[in-house]
Amino acid sequence: SFITDEWGDYLAEYGAGESGVLTARLDLAQAAKHRAGMGFFRDRRPQLYGRIAQDI
Repeated sequence: SFITDEWGDYLAEYGAGESGVLTARLDLAQAAKHRAGMGFFRDRRPQLYGRIAQDI
């Protein structure tokens, strides 16, 4: 098990055979800023999804 930050860097990690509860502190504002700059939602075009986006 592991926890990573928005860059994929490990913040906490258990090795093989280890068990317990992992905790880490995340800067949620920084993570949101990073996500916004990635463009995943910027480039989406839901008007082209057609029937796959309609409720059944």
